[in-house]
Amino acid sequence: MKKNITLFLLVLSLHTMIAQISISDAEKIKMHSTFVSKMMQSQTIRVNEMHKTDGFITSRRVVSQSKHDNTLVSLEDSVKVTYTGESSSTYDYNTMVYAYNYPYNTSPFFGFNGIFTKPQIQYAHYTHWQINPNTLVYGFYQKDDVTYDASKNLLSDTAFYADSLVLPNMLHLNKFNAANKIESSYSCKYRGGIVDSAFKQYFVYDGANKLIKDSMYEFHAGAWYVVSRSIYTYDLANNLTLINNYSNVSDTTFLLPLIEQLQYANTYDVSNRLSTVQTSFHDGTSLRAYVRDTFEYTGISAFHTAWRQHQYDRINSRWEPTSNMTKHLNAAGLPDTINIKGYDRIAGLWTPSAMYLCNYDTFGNPTQLRDYQFNFISFPSTPDFTTYYFYETYSIDTGNGNIGIQALQTQACNIFPNPTNGIITIKGLDPANPILNVSLVDMNGRLYRNQEVVNDNGIITLSILDMNPGTFILLLADQNGVLIDQKLIIKE
Repeated sequence: MKKNITLFLLVLSLHTMIAQISISDAEKIKMHSTFVSKMMQSQTIRVNEMHKTDGFITSRRVVSQSKHDNTLVSLEDSVKVTYTGESSSTYDYNTMVYAYNYPYNTSPFFGFNGIFTKPQIQYAHYTHWQINPNTLVYGFYQKDDVTYDASKNLLSDTAFYADSLVLPNMLHLNKFNAANKIESSYSCKYRGGIVDSAFKQYFVYDGANKLIKDSMYEFHAGAWYVVSRSIYTYDLANNLTLINNYSNVSDTTFLLPLIEQLQYANTYDVSNRLSTVQTSFHDGTSLRAYVRDTFEYTGISAFHTAWRQHQYDRINSRWEPTSNMTKHLNAAGLPDTINIKGYDRIAGLWTPSAMYLCNYDTFGNPTQLRDYQFNFISFPSTPDFTTYYFYETYSIDTGNGNIGIQALQTQACNIFPNPTNGIITIKGLDPANPILNVSLVDMNGRLYRNQEVVNDNGIITLSILDMNPGTFILLLADQNGVLIDQKLIIKE
Protein backbone atom coordinates (compact mmCIF):
# COMPACT_ATOMS: atom_id res chain seq x y z
CA MET A 1 0.00 0.00 0.00
CA LYS A 2 1.32 3.37 -0.99
CA LYS A 3 0.88 6.86 0.36
CA ASN A 4 -2.76 7.06 -0.70
CA ILE A 5 -3.73 4.73 2.16
CA THR A 6 -6.47 6.36 4.17
CA LEU A 7 -6.93 4.60 7.48
CA PHE A 8 -8.43 7.43 9.48
CA LEU A 9 -12.02 6.27 9.04
CA LEU A 10 -11.70 3.05 10.99
CA VAL A 11 -9.16 4.54 13.36
CA LEU A 12 -11.72 7.23 14.05
CA SER A 13 -14.43 4.67 14.63
CA LEU A 14 -12.16 2.82 17.06
CA HIS A 15 -11.17 6.06 18.78
CA THR A 16 -14.74 6.91 19.55
CA MET A 17 -15.68 3.54 20.95
CA ILE A 18 -12.52 3.17 22.99
CA ALA A 19 -12.82 6.66 24.43
CA GLN A 20 -16.33 5.98 25.70
CA ILE A 21 -16.62 2.31 26.79
CA SER A 22 -14.73 -0.72 27.97
CA ILE A 23 -14.39 -3.23 25.13
CA SER A 24 -14.95 -6.97 25.42
CA ASP A 25 -12.67 -9.43 23.64
CA ALA A 26 -15.46 -10.32 21.19
CA GLU A 27 -16.00 -6.66 20.36
CA LYS A 28 -12.26 -6.15 19.93
CA ILE A 29 -12.04 -8.99 17.41
CA LYS A 30 -15.00 -7.65 15.45
CA MET A 31 -13.60 -4.12 15.42
CA HIS A 32 -10.17 -5.35 14.49
CA SER A 33 -11.46 -7.38 11.54
CA THR A 34 -13.32 -4.33 10.26
CA PHE A 35 -10.20 -2.21 10.62
CA VAL A 36 -7.98 -4.66 8.76
CA SER A 37 -10.60 -4.99 6.03
CA LYS A 38 -10.42 -1.21 5.68
CA MET A 39 -6.64 -1.31 5.42
CA MET A 40 -6.89 -3.80 2.60
CA GLN A 41 -9.32 -1.76 0.53
CA SER A 42 -6.75 0.50 -1.05
CA GLN A 43 -5.18 -2.61 -2.60
CA THR A 44 -8.45 -3.71 -4.21
CA ILE A 45 -8.58 -4.12 -8.00
CA ARG A 46 -10.72 -1.26 -9.18
CA VAL A 47 -12.42 -2.93 -12.15
CA ASN A 48 -15.58 -0.88 -11.85
CA GLU A 49 -14.07 2.58 -12.17
CA MET A 50 -14.37 4.59 -15.36
CA HIS A 51 -12.12 3.70 -18.25
CA LYS A 52 -11.24 6.54 -20.60
CA THR A 53 -10.37 6.43 -24.27
CA ASP A 54 -10.36 9.04 -27.00
CA GLY A 55 -13.91 10.18 -27.63
CA PHE A 56 -15.74 8.29 -24.90
CA ILE A 57 -15.74 7.11 -21.33
CA THR A 58 -17.65 4.02 -20.35
CA SER A 59 -18.22 1.97 -17.23
CA ARG A 60 -20.86 0.24 -15.15
CA ARG A 61 -21.98 1.10 -11.67
CA VAL A 62 -24.09 -0.75 -9.17
CA VAL A 63 -27.64 0.55 -8.75
CA SER A 64 -29.18 -2.03 -6.44
CA GLN A 65 -28.67 -5.31 -4.65
CA SER A 66 -30.87 -7.75 -2.77
CA LYS A 67 -30.06 -10.50 -0.29
CA HIS A 68 -32.35 -13.53 -0.14
CA ASP A 69 -32.71 -16.06 2.66
CA ASN A 70 -33.10 -19.30 0.70
CA THR A 71 -34.08 -21.31 3.77
CA LEU A 72 -37.04 -19.10 4.64
CA VAL A 73 -37.60 -18.19 0.95
CA SER A 74 -37.72 -14.52 1.83
CA LEU A 75 -36.11 -11.21 0.95
CA GLU A 76 -33.90 -10.21 3.86
CA ASP A 77 -32.18 -7.02 2.79
CA SER A 78 -32.00 -4.69 -0.22
CA VAL A 79 -30.38 -1.44 -1.29
CA LYS A 80 -31.02 1.05 -4.08
CA VAL A 81 -28.73 3.94 -5.04
CA THR A 82 -28.89 6.74 -7.58
CA TYR A 83 -26.08 8.90 -8.94
CA THR A 84 -25.44 12.28 -10.47
CA GLY A 85 -22.98 12.88 -13.32
CA GLU A 86 -20.09 10.49 -13.73
CA SER A 87 -19.97 9.10 -10.20
CA SER A 88 -18.79 5.50 -10.00
CA SER A 89 -18.83 2.39 -7.81
CA THR A 90 -16.02 0.02 -6.88
CA TYR A 91 -16.23 -3.53 -5.56
CA ASP A 92 -13.93 -4.78 -2.79
CA TYR A 93 -12.33 -8.11 -3.79
CA ASN A 94 -10.42 -8.45 -0.54
CA THR A 95 -12.79 -9.73 2.12
CA MET A 96 -15.76 -11.07 0.08
CA VAL A 97 -17.34 -12.66 3.15
CA TYR A 98 -20.50 -10.62 3.42
CA ALA A 99 -23.02 -9.07 1.06
CA TYR A 100 -21.84 -5.49 1.38
CA ASN A 101 -18.55 -5.64 -0.46
CA TYR A 102 -19.99 -2.70 -2.26
CA PRO A 103 -19.57 -0.80 1.02
CA TYR A 104 -22.76 1.26 1.07
CA ASN A 105 -22.60 1.85 4.80
CA THR A 106 -23.91 5.34 5.03
CA SER A 107 -21.75 6.88 7.73
CA PRO A 108 -18.66 8.33 6.04
CA PHE A 109 -17.39 9.76 9.30
CA PHE A 110 -17.78 6.76 11.61
CA GLY A 111 -18.78 3.89 9.34
CA PHE A 112 -17.32 1.42 6.89
CA ASN A 113 -17.70 3.37 3.67
CA GLY A 114 -14.50 2.74 1.76
CA ILE A 115 -12.18 5.73 1.52
CA PHE A 116 -14.50 8.09 3.29
CA THR A 117 -13.18 11.21 1.62
CA LYS A 118 -14.01 9.66 -1.76
CA PRO A 119 -16.39 6.77 -1.01
CA GLN A 120 -16.22 3.64 -3.13
CA ILE A 121 -19.92 4.10 -3.86
CA GLN A 122 -20.30 7.70 -4.98
CA TYR A 123 -24.07 7.71 -4.79
CA ALA A 124 -26.14 10.84 -4.34
CA HIS A 125 -29.11 9.08 -2.78
CA TYR A 126 -29.26 5.80 -0.87
CA THR A 127 -32.26 3.79 0.30
CA HIS A 128 -32.06 0.66 2.45
CA TRP A 129 -34.75 -1.88 3.35
CA GLN A 130 -34.27 -4.78 5.75
CA ILE A 131 -36.04 -7.14 8.16
CA ASN A 132 -36.80 -5.44 11.45
CA PRO A 133 -35.15 -7.64 14.14
CA ASN A 134 -37.95 -6.81 16.59
CA THR A 135 -40.98 -7.39 14.37
CA LEU A 136 -39.34 -9.67 11.73
CA VAL A 137 -41.17 -7.59 9.12
CA TYR A 138 -39.34 -6.49 5.96
CA GLY A 139 -39.55 -2.75 5.41
CA PHE A 140 -37.87 0.63 5.08
CA TYR A 141 -34.82 1.19 7.28
CA GLN A 142 -32.73 4.18 6.15
CA LYS A 143 -32.13 6.76 3.45
CA ASP A 144 -29.22 9.16 2.86
CA ASP A 145 -28.59 12.29 0.82
CA VAL A 146 -24.93 12.89 -0.10
CA THR A 147 -23.09 15.81 -1.70
CA TYR A 148 -19.61 16.09 -3.27
CA ASP A 149 -17.34 18.84 -4.52
CA ALA A 150 -15.93 19.13 -8.06
CA SER A 151 -13.10 16.71 -7.16
CA LYS A 152 -15.60 14.09 -5.93
CA ASN A 153 -14.62 14.67 -2.33
CA LEU A 154 -17.46 13.82 0.03
CA LEU A 155 -18.76 17.04 1.56
CA SER A 156 -21.86 15.96 3.46
CA ASP A 157 -24.02 12.98 4.30
CA THR A 158 -27.44 13.42 5.91
CA ALA A 159 -29.04 10.21 7.22
CA PHE A 160 -32.71 9.55 7.96
CA TYR A 161 -33.96 6.39 9.68
CA ALA A 162 -37.39 4.78 9.74
CA ASP A 163 -38.35 6.61 12.93
CA SER A 164 -37.60 10.05 11.48
CA LEU A 165 -38.26 10.76 7.81
CA VAL A 166 -38.54 14.52 8.29
CA LEU A 167 -35.82 15.31 10.81
CA PRO A 168 -32.33 13.87 10.15
CA ASN A 169 -30.80 11.32 12.51
CA MET A 170 -27.16 12.01 11.62
CA LEU A 171 -25.19 14.69 9.83
CA HIS A 172 -21.59 14.42 8.59
CA LEU A 173 -19.55 17.26 7.10
CA ASN A 174 -16.03 17.20 5.64
CA LYS A 175 -13.70 20.04 4.68
CA PHE A 176 -10.74 19.65 2.28
CA ASN A 177 -7.55 21.62 1.67
CA ALA A 178 -6.11 22.77 -1.67
CA ALA A 179 -4.39 19.40 -2.14
CA ASN A 180 -7.75 17.60 -1.84
CA LYS A 181 -6.71 16.14 1.51
CA ILE A 182 -9.30 16.03 4.26
CA GLU A 183 -8.64 18.89 6.63
CA SER A 184 -11.43 18.50 9.18
CA SER A 185 -14.61 16.56 9.77
CA TYR A 186 -17.69 17.13 11.84
CA SER A 187 -20.39 14.67 12.87
CA CYS A 188 -23.45 14.86 15.06
CA LYS A 189 -26.34 12.61 16.01
CA TYR A 190 -29.87 13.90 16.49
CA ARG A 191 -32.65 12.77 18.75
CA GLY A 192 -35.98 14.35 17.87
CA GLY A 193 -34.17 17.09 15.97
CA ILE A 194 -31.92 17.96 18.92
CA VAL A 195 -28.18 17.32 18.79
CA ASP A 196 -27.45 14.36 21.05
CA SER A 197 -23.68 14.10 20.52
CA ALA A 198 -21.12 15.79 18.32
CA PHE A 199 -17.54 15.07 17.26
CA LYS A 200 -14.96 16.81 15.12
CA GLN A 201 -11.56 15.73 13.86
CA TYR A 202 -8.53 17.55 12.46
CA PHE A 203 -5.85 16.07 10.19
CA VAL A 204 -2.17 17.06 9.84
CA TYR A 205 0.07 16.22 6.85
CA ASP A 206 3.78 16.42 6.11
CA GLY A 207 5.37 18.14 3.11
CA ALA A 208 4.66 15.09 0.93
CA ASN A 209 0.95 15.21 1.86
CA LYS A 210 1.15 12.05 3.99
CA LEU A 211 -1.14 11.97 7.01
CA ILE A 212 1.03 12.13 10.12
CA LYS A 213 -1.42 13.03 12.90
CA ASP A 214 -5.08 13.49 13.65
CA SER A 215 -6.99 14.67 16.70
CA MET A 216 -10.58 13.97 17.70
CA TYR A 217 -12.75 16.23 19.87
CA GLU A 218 -16.11 15.59 21.53
CA PHE A 219 -18.62 18.27 22.52
CA HIS A 220 -19.43 17.89 26.21
CA ALA A 221 -21.18 20.21 28.64
CA GLY A 222 -20.92 23.19 26.31
CA ALA A 223 -17.23 22.81 25.37
CA TRP A 224 -15.00 20.79 23.00
CA TYR A 225 -12.54 18.34 24.58
CA VAL A 226 -9.84 16.26 22.91
CA VAL A 227 -10.67 12.55 23.33
CA SER A 228 -8.24 10.86 20.95
CA ARG A 229 -5.05 11.37 18.95
CA SER A 230 -3.26 9.17 16.42
CA ILE A 231 0.30 9.28 15.08
CA TYR A 232 1.15 7.71 11.68
CA THR A 233 4.60 6.43 10.66
CA TYR A 234 5.78 5.40 7.17
CA ASP A 235 8.75 3.60 5.62
CA LEU A 236 10.87 4.89 2.73
CA ALA A 237 8.37 3.46 0.21
CA ASN A 238 5.58 5.47 1.88
CA ASN A 239 3.96 2.35 3.30
CA LEU A 240 2.13 2.98 6.56
CA THR A 241 4.08 0.93 9.11
CA LEU A 242 2.79 2.12 12.48
CA ILE A 243 -0.33 3.68 13.97
CA ASN A 244 -0.26 4.77 17.59
CA ASN A 245 -3.59 5.81 19.06
CA TYR A 246 -3.96 7.66 22.37
CA SER A 247 -7.16 8.09 24.39
CA ASN A 248 -8.45 7.50 27.93
CA VAL A 249 -11.20 4.93 28.40
CA SER A 250 -11.82 5.75 32.07
CA ASP A 251 -11.98 9.54 31.81
CA THR A 252 -15.52 10.84 32.34
CA THR A 253 -14.28 14.39 32.98
CA PHE A 254 -12.55 14.74 29.58
CA LEU A 255 -9.60 16.30 31.42
CA LEU A 256 -7.19 13.42 32.15
CA PRO A 257 -4.06 12.81 30.02
CA LEU A 258 -4.39 10.51 27.01
CA ILE A 259 -2.58 7.16 27.11
CA GLU A 260 -1.79 4.77 24.28
CA GLN A 261 -4.76 2.45 23.75
CA LEU A 262 -4.10 0.98 20.31
CA GLN A 263 -1.14 0.16 18.13
CA TYR A 264 -1.08 -1.28 14.62
CA ALA A 265 2.31 -2.43 13.31
CA ASN A 266 2.34 -3.32 9.58
CA THR A 267 4.84 -5.04 7.28
CA TYR A 268 4.82 -5.25 3.47
CA ASP A 269 6.13 -7.54 0.74
CA VAL A 270 8.50 -6.50 -2.07
CA SER A 271 5.49 -5.30 -4.10
CA ASN A 272 4.40 -3.00 -1.24
CA ARG A 273 1.40 -5.18 -0.46
CA LEU A 274 0.33 -5.58 3.15
CA SER A 275 1.90 -8.74 4.61
CA THR A 276 1.20 -8.61 8.34
CA VAL A 277 -0.70 -6.50 10.85
CA GLN A 278 0.00 -6.93 14.54
CA THR A 279 -2.51 -5.25 16.80
CA SER A 280 -1.98 -4.35 20.43
CA PHE A 281 -4.66 -3.13 22.87
CA HIS A 282 -4.33 -1.54 26.27
CA ASP A 283 -5.67 -4.02 28.83
CA GLY A 284 -6.03 -1.47 31.64
CA THR A 285 -2.44 -1.93 32.76
CA SER A 286 -0.25 -1.87 29.66
CA LEU A 287 -0.26 -2.18 25.88
CA ARG A 288 -0.20 -5.87 24.93
CA ALA A 289 -0.19 -7.88 21.71
CA TYR A 290 -3.68 -9.02 20.82
CA VAL A 291 -4.26 -10.09 17.19
CA ARG A 292 -1.94 -10.83 14.28
CA ASP A 293 -3.06 -11.06 10.64
CA THR A 294 -1.02 -12.52 7.78
CA PHE A 295 -1.80 -12.02 4.08
CA GLU A 296 -0.66 -13.91 1.00
CA TYR A 297 -1.08 -13.11 -2.69
CA THR A 298 -1.22 -15.03 -5.95
CA GLY A 299 1.18 -13.70 -8.59
CA ILE A 300 0.69 -9.99 -9.09
CA SER A 301 -2.79 -9.97 -7.58
CA ALA A 302 -3.60 -6.65 -5.93
CA PHE A 303 -5.94 -8.31 -3.43
CA HIS A 304 -4.99 -11.03 -0.97
CA THR A 305 -5.84 -14.65 -1.75
CA ALA A 306 -5.16 -15.95 1.78
CA TRP A 307 -5.81 -14.28 5.13
CA ARG A 308 -4.90 -16.02 8.39
CA GLN A 309 -5.56 -14.61 11.83
CA HIS A 310 -3.98 -15.51 15.18
CA GLN A 311 -4.91 -14.31 18.66
CA TYR A 312 -2.34 -14.01 21.42
CA ASP A 313 -2.88 -16.42 24.33
CA ARG A 314 -1.66 -14.46 27.36
CA ILE A 315 -1.93 -17.43 29.71
CA ASN A 316 0.35 -19.66 27.64
CA SER A 317 2.28 -16.77 26.03
CA ARG A 318 1.81 -17.95 22.44
CA TRP A 319 -0.08 -17.13 19.26
CA GLU A 320 -3.11 -19.35 18.62
CA PRO A 321 -4.73 -19.67 15.15
CA THR A 322 -8.36 -18.48 14.95
CA SER A 323 -9.48 -18.13 11.32
CA ASN A 324 -8.32 -18.77 7.77
CA MET A 325 -9.64 -17.41 4.47
CA THR A 326 -8.49 -18.69 1.05
CA LYS A 327 -9.65 -17.70 -2.44
CA HIS A 328 -9.65 -19.52 -5.75
CA LEU A 329 -9.29 -17.29 -8.82
CA ASN A 330 -11.09 -17.70 -12.14
CA ALA A 331 -9.49 -17.30 -15.58
CA ALA A 332 -9.86 -13.52 -15.32
CA GLY A 333 -7.98 -13.47 -12.02
CA LEU A 334 -11.04 -12.70 -9.88
CA PRO A 335 -12.11 -14.70 -6.80
CA ASP A 336 -14.85 -17.19 -7.64
CA THR A 337 -14.64 -19.42 -4.54
CA ILE A 338 -13.89 -18.19 -1.03
CA ASN A 339 -13.43 -20.68 1.81
CA ILE A 340 -13.53 -19.73 5.48
CA LYS A 341 -12.22 -22.04 8.19
CA GLY A 342 -12.04 -21.80 11.96
CA TYR A 343 -9.50 -23.50 14.17
CA ASP A 344 -10.55 -26.28 16.56
CA ARG A 345 -8.03 -25.96 19.41
CA ILE A 346 -9.10 -29.21 21.03
CA ALA A 347 -8.66 -31.30 17.86
CA GLY A 348 -5.82 -29.13 16.57
CA LEU A 349 -7.48 -28.91 13.13
CA TRP A 350 -8.85 -26.33 10.74
CA THR A 351 -12.60 -26.92 10.32
CA PRO A 352 -14.88 -25.53 7.56
CA SER A 353 -17.07 -22.60 8.49
CA ALA A 354 -18.43 -21.02 5.30
CA MET A 355 -18.02 -21.01 1.54
CA TYR A 356 -18.88 -18.23 -0.91
CA LEU A 357 -19.25 -18.59 -4.68
CA CYS A 358 -19.21 -15.48 -6.87
CA ASN A 359 -20.29 -14.98 -10.51
CA TYR A 360 -19.22 -11.99 -12.64
CA ASP A 361 -20.28 -10.17 -15.79
CA THR A 362 -17.86 -9.25 -18.58
CA PHE A 363 -16.95 -6.03 -16.75
CA GLY A 364 -15.69 -7.96 -13.72
CA ASN A 365 -18.72 -6.90 -11.67
CA PRO A 366 -20.20 -9.57 -9.38
CA THR A 367 -23.72 -10.64 -10.32
CA GLN A 368 -24.31 -13.20 -7.56
CA LEU A 369 -22.68 -13.97 -4.22
CA ARG A 370 -23.84 -17.34 -2.85
CA ASP A 371 -23.33 -18.00 0.86
CA TYR A 372 -23.03 -21.61 2.11
CA GLN A 373 -22.79 -22.20 5.87
CA PHE A 374 -21.18 -25.43 7.09
CA ASN A 375 -23.64 -27.53 9.15
CA PHE A 376 -21.05 -29.55 11.13
CA ILE A 377 -21.20 -32.35 8.56
CA SER A 378 -21.16 -30.79 5.09
CA PHE A 379 -22.13 -27.74 3.08
CA PRO A 380 -25.76 -27.63 1.89
CA SER A 381 -26.55 -28.34 -1.77
CA THR A 382 -28.17 -24.92 -2.16
CA PRO A 383 -26.83 -21.68 -0.65
CA ASP A 384 -28.23 -20.43 2.65
CA PHE A 385 -28.22 -16.88 1.25
CA THR A 386 -27.87 -15.38 -2.22
CA THR A 387 -27.05 -11.75 -2.93
CA TYR A 388 -27.89 -10.36 -6.38
CA TYR A 389 -26.26 -7.23 -7.84
CA PHE A 390 -27.75 -5.01 -10.56
CA TYR A 391 -25.98 -2.40 -12.72
CA GLU A 392 -26.37 0.36 -15.23
CA THR A 393 -23.93 1.15 -18.04
CA TYR A 394 -23.14 4.83 -18.43
CA SER A 395 -20.96 6.82 -20.77
CA ILE A 396 -19.62 10.33 -21.25
CA ASP A 397 -19.00 11.95 -24.59
CA THR A 398 -15.65 13.63 -23.97
CA GLY A 399 -16.20 15.82 -27.01
CA ASN A 400 -19.07 17.80 -25.50
CA GLY A 401 -19.07 16.65 -21.90
CA ASN A 402 -22.61 15.27 -21.99
CA ILE A 403 -23.34 12.22 -19.90
CA GLY A 404 -25.97 9.61 -20.62
CA ILE A 405 -26.96 6.12 -19.59
CA GLN A 406 -26.83 3.59 -22.40
CA ALA A 407 -27.04 -0.13 -22.93
CA LEU A 408 -23.73 -1.75 -23.85
CA GLN A 409 -23.83 -3.03 -27.42
CA THR A 410 -21.99 -6.25 -26.69
CA GLN A 411 -20.98 -8.66 -29.42
CA ALA A 412 -20.40 -12.39 -29.05
CA CYS A 413 -16.66 -12.09 -29.54
CA ASN A 414 -14.03 -14.24 -27.89
CA ILE A 415 -10.45 -13.48 -26.86
CA PHE A 416 -7.81 -16.20 -26.73
CA PRO A 417 -5.48 -17.19 -25.31
CA ASN A 418 -6.42 -15.53 -22.04
CA PRO A 419 -4.19 -15.38 -20.00
CA THR A 420 -1.70 -14.59 -22.74
CA ASN A 421 2.05 -14.23 -23.10
CA GLY A 422 1.74 -11.46 -25.67
CA ILE A 423 -0.32 -12.28 -28.81
CA ILE A 424 -4.11 -12.31 -28.59
CA THR A 425 -6.76 -13.08 -31.19
CA ILE A 426 -10.27 -11.66 -31.11
CA LYS A 427 -12.95 -13.53 -33.06
CA GLY A 428 -16.65 -13.08 -33.64
CA LEU A 429 -16.61 -9.38 -34.56
CA ASP A 430 -19.06 -7.84 -37.00
CA PRO A 431 -17.28 -7.65 -40.42
CA ALA A 432 -19.34 -4.53 -41.21
CA ASN A 433 -16.87 -2.53 -39.08
CA PRO A 434 -13.60 -2.81 -41.05
CA ILE A 435 -11.68 -0.48 -38.71
CA LEU A 436 -12.01 -0.70 -34.94
CA ASN A 437 -10.51 1.22 -32.05
CA VAL A 438 -8.80 -0.87 -29.34
CA SER A 439 -7.98 0.59 -25.94
CA LEU A 440 -6.25 -1.08 -23.00
CA VAL A 441 -6.82 0.25 -19.49
CA ASP A 442 -5.10 -0.93 -16.33
CA MET A 443 -6.86 -1.68 -13.05
CA ASN A 444 -6.37 1.88 -11.81
CA GLY A 445 -8.31 3.25 -14.78
CA ARG A 446 -5.18 4.55 -16.56
CA LEU A 447 -5.16 4.35 -20.36
CA TYR A 448 -2.26 2.14 -21.43
CA ARG A 449 -2.85 2.05 -25.19
CA ASN A 450 -5.29 3.39 -27.78
CA GLN A 451 -4.94 2.36 -31.44
CA GLU A 452 -6.86 1.57 -34.62
CA VAL A 453 -6.81 -2.02 -35.86
CA VAL A 454 -8.04 -3.79 -39.00
CA ASN A 455 -11.03 -6.08 -38.61
CA ASP A 456 -10.20 -8.93 -41.00
CA ASN A 457 -13.53 -10.64 -41.64
CA GLY A 458 -14.45 -10.59 -37.96
CA ILE A 459 -10.95 -11.37 -36.63
CA ILE A 460 -8.35 -9.13 -35.00
CA THR A 461 -4.83 -10.11 -33.98
CA LEU A 462 -3.14 -7.87 -31.43
CA SER A 463 0.35 -7.89 -29.94
CA ILE A 464 0.83 -6.83 -26.33
CA LEU A 465 4.37 -8.17 -26.02
CA ASP A 466 5.58 -4.74 -24.90
CA MET A 467 3.15 -4.55 -21.96
CA ASN A 468 4.08 -5.42 -18.40
CA PRO A 469 2.38 -8.42 -16.78
CA GLY A 470 -0.94 -7.62 -15.18
CA THR A 471 -4.72 -7.53 -15.54
CA PHE A 472 -6.17 -5.10 -18.09
CA ILE A 473 -9.52 -4.15 -19.57
CA LEU A 474 -9.73 -4.25 -23.36
CA LEU A 475 -12.25 -1.84 -24.91
CA LEU A 476 -13.48 -2.26 -28.47
CA ALA A 477 -15.22 0.62 -30.22
CA ASP A 478 -16.23 1.42 -33.78
CA GLN A 479 -14.92 4.43 -35.72
CA ASN A 480 -17.67 6.60 -34.26
CA GLY A 481 -16.50 5.85 -30.73
CA VAL A 482 -19.44 3.56 -29.91
CA LEU A 483 -18.37 0.86 -27.47
CA ILE A 484 -19.13 -2.63 -28.78
CA ASP A 485 -17.42 -4.85 -26.21
CA GLN A 486 -15.26 -4.85 -23.09
CA LYS A 487 -13.20 -7.77 -21.79
CA LEU A 488 -10.77 -8.54 -18.98
CA ILE A 489 -7.41 -9.89 -20.17
CA ILE A 490 -4.41 -11.10 -18.23
CA LYS A 491 -0.84 -10.59 -19.50
CA GLU A 492 1.52 -13.16 -17.98
